[in-house]
Parts: sequence; structure tokens; C-alpha cells
Amino acid sequence: MTAKRVFTAGVMDWGAQGVPEMLSALTGAGVTHLWDVRDGTTSGPFMSKWAEKNLSAACATAGVEYVRRRNLGVPKQLREVLRGPGVTGAEQLEAYAAHLGGRGVELPGVLADLLAHPEPALLCACRSGQACHRFLLADLLGVRALNVAPQVEG
Repeated sequence: MTAKRVFTAGVMDWGAQGVPEMLSALTGAGVTHLWDVRDGTTSGPFMSKWAEKNLSAACATAGVEYVRRRNLGVPKQLREVLRGPGVTGAEQLEAYAAHLGGRGVELPGVLADLLAHPEPALLCACRSGQACHRFLLADLLGVRALNVAPQVEG
């Protein structure tokens, strides 16, 4: 049976907490495969610990398979468009779908690959709710995105 949902996590949500804490939350949710869908992996504050080689090693230690899918990422110029004032959800989906098509991404193949794993997760750099492409990708694939973020003490 294939999953009809995908977990998501954002580096900017977890940055200060760290990779082990994020992986603990994801494995606690049953995640076995983490797809890194960032266009780049080393820019921004505290990003060195989130670099591909470090994240891949941490995933291996946690028993999570790390999969790098840069072709699903969003370059800075497109991120700015997606987050622009007045941009609707439909326009975001259309722009991201066009971007993926320009990279030769075939969504049925992506869906089959992603859902071949019982509890997959998508990782990008965004903070949750910032017109994040991991949610757009889930929408385009027709799966439900469940975000895993740190608990805020309050």
C-alpha cells in the first residue's frame, strides 16, 4: 500500500534546534526516507550543519535514507516570485509546475518514487508557511503534507 501523505520539515524551523532533533521528530513520526528538495544546501545562517554531506551522515546514523533531489528545488529568483505580494496559491502552483517542467521533471515519476516508501518526508530551507515549495510539491502530487516542526515552549 502506498502512502497518501508526506511529512515535511524546514531547515529554518529547525536550524537552532539542530539536525538530530529534527531527525528524532521525523523518525518518531515513522519517516524512513528524507528527500532534500533544496536548490542549494549551504547558504544562510547556521547552514553548514545542514550541508548535504553532514545531513546525509546524520540520516545514516538515525536509520533514515537521505535522497538528494535538487531538481525539485526552487532557485532564489523563483522563491521571490512565489512569495511576492498578491501572488495567489493558484499562481504559485502554476509557476512552480512550469519551473519543474523546465527542468524536465515528470510529476508521475516523482510521485511513484516518493510513494514507494511508506513514510517519506520532504526537506527544504523554508520556514513553514512561507509559500514553501514542499507544500506546493505535495499539492502538485496530490498528497497531504504534514509538517513536523519543533515544539514551542510557551
